[in-house]
Order: sequence, then C-alpha cells, then structure tokens
Amino acid sequence: MFRISNWRAGLACAAMAAGLLGGAESASAQTFDAFKEFKLKDNPNGDWSYLFAGQLLTTKLKACGGVTKFQCWWNDGQEPDSSVVGANKSGTTLSFETINLPPKHLLLDPESNADVSAQWTAPSAGSVEVTGNFLGVDTNEASHSVAILHNGTALKTFTMSAYQQESKFHLAFQVAAGDTISFASYTNGWTNLSTGLQATIKLN
Repeated sequence: MFRISNWRAGLACAAMAAGLLGGAESASAQTFDAFKEFKLKDNPNGDWSYLFAGQLLTTKLKACGGVTKFQCWWNDGQEPDSSVVGANKSGTTLSFETINLPPKHLLLDPESNADVSAQWTAPSAGSVEVTGNFLGVDTNEASHSVAILHNGTALKTFTMSAYQQESKFHLAFQVAAGDTISFASYTNGWTNLSTGLQATIKLN
C-alpha cells in the first residue's frame, strides 16, 4: 500500500465517487441495434417494426428472393411493387442481382411504394444517441432519399446516388415513451433503390 496526503485522498475520493456515478449512469443505459435485433418471429418485433408506406410488412422469408441467409419482411407485392426490409445473416457479403449487401447490414428497398422503414419505439422517456450509416449497395444505385425521422418528422436526410456511398449519422435528442425513430428509404422510380443500413440507439 502507498500513502497519499489528506488533500490528495480527498481528491481521490471525489474522483472515485464521480466514477461510480458515471458507471451507474452508464449501467442504466439501454442499447438497441437494428441488425442484431432483427427477427422474423413477429412484426412488431419487440421495440422494432418494419413498414412500407406506413403499413406493417406481413410476410417473413428466411431466404428472401431465394437468397440463403437473407431474411426479410415482405409486403407480398410483385415487381414493381415489392417492398422489403431484410437482413444479411450470412456473416459474409451476399451478392445477388445487382446488389452486394455486406454482413451485419439491413437492406431497405421500397420499389415503387412510397417508402420502407425500420422503426424503433421508445420503451421509456430519456435522451437518445442515434448512430449509424446508410450504404449504397446496388452497383447501379439510383438517386433517392433516405432519412432518420422522430415521430414522422425528418431530423436528417441524405440523397443516395452511388454504389458504396456511405452516409453516416450521429444524432442526440430527447424522447418520450412511445415516441418513434424511423430509418426510412424513399422511392424514386422503382429499380436499383436497395440501401444498406446500420443503426444503433442508446437510451439513457
């Protein structure tokens, strides 16, 4: 053991108390990950919902479009009205049609419907930190808008227009219990709109 003077001991105690308080605050935080929590069991799935044009996607596919390990929620529509929110569960890049979807990414594709989204509903009030990115995953990526919305109001909007374009976001704001945060992709025509998504929400 080593000795420290009384004033240093006081400083050390104060620092320890601050650290404990910071640790308690951190311990109370909840983290929600759009990819890790993507499941096919139900929609809504816990705090997450998968929608097209404001409606819940209804059909779950373990091999979406016949692609093994590409799981998705689908609207039962046929081209050009086939909308999906899917996830690459393969652990490696999935390549199909003109799409290269990296692992640990969701895929948003509205085709000709107004939009598709992965939507989170706040289980309690608090401050949120929203981080992630949209990614152009179609080798012929067509120009279209994507956005992060709070209760339907856009907080951040990007135009996706190139393959491998990465649009990162980092937002912080307050939510009430029942508020929604949506990660949406909008139509512009119907072809080559597939967009990758990674999103994490930290709630304090």
